Amino acid sequence: MKSSFIKKIFLCVGFCMFLAVNGGNLVVNPDFTRINEKGNPAGWHGNVDPGSGVDREATPGKGKNSYRIVGDKMIEQNVKIKPDTVYKFSYLLKTEGVEWMTAASFSVLWLDKTSKPLFRDYTDPKTKTTRKIWDMVAKNIQGTVDWKRFEFTAKSPAEAAYANLRFGEVFQVSGKCYVTEVCVDEVESGESLENRVAAIPFLNQNPVLDDSVFESDVWKSAAYLGDFLVPPAGTKALNPTEVRFFCNDTALWVLFQCRQTAGTIEKENNRRYDSDNGIELFFLPPGAGSQYHILAQPTGKIQAFTEKWNDGNWPMKLHPWQENGVESRVKLENDMWSIVLRIPFAGMKLPTPADGSEWRASFCRFAFPAKEASSWSFLRSKHFQLTNDFGKIIFRREIPCVEAVNANAQGGAVKVSNPGKKEATLTASFVTHDKNGSSVLTTDSFRVPGGQTVIQTLKQPTNNAAMRFLEIRENGKLLMKHCNLPVEEYMAFAVFDPENVRTQTLNIATDMRFFLNLVMQHNIGTDEKNTHKLIRRKDAKYDLVMALPEGIILEGFMFDCGTWLQTDLIEPVSVKPVTCNGQKLNEYYFELPFIVNRPADPNFKFLYSCNLKNDLDLTGYYYFINQGKKMPEHEMKFRTLSVGKVKKPLKRFFMDIGLIDAKVLRYWFPKDTIRHYKEMGYNRLPISAEIPKNKDFYSGNDPKTLEDYYDIILKEMKDSGDWIFLCSQCTSAVTPRAWQWTDNDPEARSVDYDGKPGPLRYGYPSLCPSYRGKEYRKWLEELPKFSVFSKYGSTWLDFDFELWHPWMWEKICFCPRCLKLFKEFAEKKGRPDLAKLPLGTEIKKGTNMELNALWKEFKQEIYSEFLQSAVDAVKNTMKGNPSTSPLQKAFTCSEVAAPSQQMRDGLFDFYLISDFYGSPDNGYMAMMGKNVKYLKRKDLYNCSTFGQTEACPDFHVTPEQVKESLFEMAVFGFRGNAVYFNRAVDPLRQKMMTAGVNAIAPVEDIILDGDYMEGVLSSGNPKIQLTARKHKEEYLLAVRAYFSSQDQTGKIRLNGVSRRMDIFDCDTQQKIGSVTPEKPEFEIQVGKGRCRLLYAGSEKQWKERIR
Repeated sequence: MKSSFIKKIFLCVGFCMFLAVNGGNLVVNPDFTRINEKGNPAGWHGNVDPGSGVDREATPGKGKNSYRIVGDKMIEQNVKIKPDTVYKFSYLLKTEGVEWMTAASFSVLWLDKTSKPLFRDYTDPKTKTTRKIWDMVAKNIQGTVDWKRFEFTAKSPAEAAYANLRFGEVFQVSGKCYVTEVCVDEVESGESLENRVAAIPFLNQNPVLDDSVFESDVWKSAAYLGDFLVPPAGTKALNPTEVRFFCNDTALWVLFQCRQTAGTIEKENNRRYDSDNGIELFFLPPGAGSQYHILAQPTGKIQAFTEKWNDGNWPMKLHPWQENGVESRVKLENDMWSIVLRIPFAGMKLPTPADGSEWRASFCRFAFPAKEASSWSFLRSKHFQLTNDFGKIIFRREIPCVEAVNANAQGGAVKVSNPGKKEATLTASFVTHDKNGSSVLTTDSFRVPGGQTVIQTLKQPTNNAAMRFLEIRENGKLLMKHCNLPVEEYMAFAVFDPENVRTQTLNIATDMRFFLNLVMQHNIGTDEKNTHKLIRRKDAKYDLVMALPEGIILEGFMFDCGTWLQTDLIEPVSVKPVTCNGQKLNEYYFELPFIVNRPADPNFKFLYSCNLKNDLDLTGYYYFINQGKKMPEHEMKFRTLSVGKVKKPLKRFFMDIGLIDAKVLRYWFPKDTIRHYKEMGYNRLPISAEIPKNKDFYSGNDPKTLEDYYDIILKEMKDSGDWIFLCSQCTSAVTPRAWQWTDNDPEARSVDYDGKPGPLRYGYPSLCPSYRGKEYRKWLEELPKFSVFSKYGSTWLDFDFELWHPWMWEKICFCPRCLKLFKEFAEKKGRPDLAKLPLGTEIKKGTNMELNALWKEFKQEIYSEFLQSAVDAVKNTMKGNPSTSPLQKAFTCSEVAAPSQQMRDGLFDFYLISDFYGSPDNGYMAMMGKNVKYLKRKDLYNCSTFGQTEACPDFHVTPEQVKESLFEMAVFGFRGNAVYFNRAVDPLRQKMMTAGVNAIAPVEDIILDGDYMEGVLSSGNPKIQLTARKHKEEYLLAVRAYFSSQDQTGKIRLNGVSRRMDIFDCDTQQKIGSVTPEKPEFEIQVGKGRCRLLYAGSEKQWKERIR
């Protein structure tokens, strides 16, 4: 077939090359009205089936023809195009008499300058083998269509010279398809950054930094940065902020004007200008190794730092920016506070920016007591510091001043003043973004006479709910790129972006039931005490219509926010087949029990199954109905994939899926729940701590309570004999709610150095470590009664004690009870003299080393006793129970915290190290840096999030890094991995997690029983990082190219080799080399920023491991 197609291409080379590339539509004879002497359409060719040909009857209007296709042969044309250029392909289509599997296909095959097809690499997701396939794009339209225009954009490859257009039927040939008005147009490109951009003027002004600076005329010519947005939805801030910005030859000048809502001022007058309010500015000049960060408050306090995103800390370390030279002036008014900052270039050790130079920048604000975070940049997460979310500033000389700009559903408006004498011609263009970059949709031109101001209204309506981007240019130079949501009232599902590609694409699993995990966000007004804007159906009716591609079968959705709010599976009221853009969809109609604005977690779980092929890119849509009125539509994008299963289950390295509880698991896998759970790579089930209410295990078909669901799963596990590890859910009631204790019992509250109340924790008084009152005793009494122990027989107690942050621990506790206990402790230690000192004063001074040491020992003792009593309370009731932990001990205890001086070492069997919240290179740096003391330990496990929540994000770890984080855990000897802080799992992330388990399972004994080895590996390439672990005579090796801008190749030397050893890649399970005592080196390539996990041993041993 391929060879016959190539022959077709050669037949028409040069046939339609007489049009200039920039002459509008590039297609010759687009409406088939020009007919040659043989009755065929000029410019087109093809060995078509009988019955195909020009049709004068089936047309969209007078004076036009169409081309009729009958059969599986195609009509074609070559179009001359430019390389590396975006084109829009569009056509009118009609179909009749087609079967449901028939698709009218319009495809584009890229050709080189000799008209030969171009190829691209394709990697088979199952075999992971790569082969060459034609580089082409296609749009396939199913179903019956009556003259509808379809279009798509594509970017030509760098080697492309022609686009071969083809139209015909594919899959199941039936009926007739008609095409006409075929267009290929070069798309005008916009600014590629999908964020805000502002040109900053150079002004020969240097205002005096006193009270008069706020009224200076200089701000009339400064750049306008306003319309602050609330992340991540991008709604307009309720507390408006405007920024005016210019620079001179020596400094940046910034004016912030921060308005407060009237209600806020009236009710919280005493708080509106305190230290909880503030602004933040971020600048990243080109080539800078770190970004500059300035925090300013209405109190006049200025803080300045340099920082680098994802630098190995969580999420980054703030380095004091010394000698920054920043000066400021603050003005407080009744409804607004303002601040002017002068930021000298010398403080950044930078020259004056050149004309046209570009910086990444962001301007942010936190307004209290509204607790509203907002930003000039369009942030995709609530972390102000994420460099990828910054907007951009461009330094320009002699430019018109954009005083205000707005984009809305009707179009928008621009206010521009021209300080010059000559007339300025400007364009205002709405742009859209896709994988090809930015494309101009519409453009309006207008003139601004010298010395005048013009307000230009733009009429470009849209029905789409997506963010609108508007670019303002003068003679092609960008002055501003602005964005707004098209409507003020906003309701949408947010899709987290765990793939580091800033997309709203949802991955769809084809080989197992799965959830679409979405976050609902809205800005519909509610009572200010309604924290999450929860509006129940009895108060207002909201409905949802969600259209998914045929083949994705939606069963319903549930809302899961743990003990706060959780629903059963809510099934659709109706399902209706529809066709959209030639794609068959099913519209699912839901009556929502409530709406909520809770951006912390993807709480809405839409349960589906999918019978489609892998690697399909599909679209759908959804919209809400507000009191019977349809709201704007939102586009949905999907990509299908296979998740896969573990080949060899883990035996002792434990893995769990965090906060997904029994109810969600049972909906997910209603049969053989544990088997499916294990097939994904998990072997530990955390159980929520509750006092049991069922006398026996629930065995009905209509479970209601969480206990019912745990009963069903645990009984199934018991009956099948398919066991997994059981432990307490660390975030449930097994961990004391200290803030509740201190709220309920004043005796539980800590006291500071000076006898005043201790610092707050989560907004509540912090806990006194010597408290053993009624709340503590109640907790000890309840612990062994929780069903996880009393009913399900777990012998593993997992805690999450977030009682005292390290900075807080230093300040407490100096209550009479603690002072009395310290006196007794000092006497016991033979130092009663130290107890006679004014303890709070001396500890605060920190100069008495003997006292400091004894005080720390005392606090460690009372905290350890606090914990030991809790452990004993459960342990003493569990004697004789079979072990439910990998240690096979009578009782196991673990803590979601690293070993610390707050407690005796060895109190717990497992401690958590959470340095793999971020990417694996961060975890590696942490283990080789601040955690180097842990390299020899064998009681550590990891906690990761992998991008599932807003509250505990993964800071945009890529899917491959999910897998490679497991590689790092393996080579450092971690005992397990808990995927905490997530109530959702993404299919692509899960695919990588499963692949990671498949890589480490064969070498589990080396991970758990081996030892960290120093000096075993070496390389002549300094850009490669090496780590080794050894068990008996076998090795586990990690080879990395972190912090490198390109792939690295090097020879790795395995020192001390006494016999031949073969080297295998644990991920691919393929042999990559061997070493001998005579030749102890092997060569390897590792991708930039990547990690490879290798096994070194005999080939026989390896085959036995993967058997």
